Amino acid sequence: MPTMRIRLKWSTPDSRPRFAREEVTFDPYALVNLYTEYRLPAFRTAVFADIRNLLDTGFTEVYGFSTARFNIKGGVRVAL
Repeated sequence: MPTMRIRLKWSTPDSRPRFAREEVTFDPYALVNLYTEYRLPAFRTAVFADIRNLLDTGFTEVYGFSTARFNIKGGVRVAL
């Protein structure tokens, strides 16, 4: 049975950074991640795809540190 999860994350203009010595206001952003998995119970296997930052949003969560842009991870999980 296929499963799909969609996670949404957003920030407001009054968000405060961690580890900063000065008060900084970040621009608001929306972050969309997508995870899907197809399970094959007869083979105790699952095929999955994990897409992060689907909209390729540029954003900052911690002042001075960059964040990952659009990326995809996929694979096969086997239960032994």
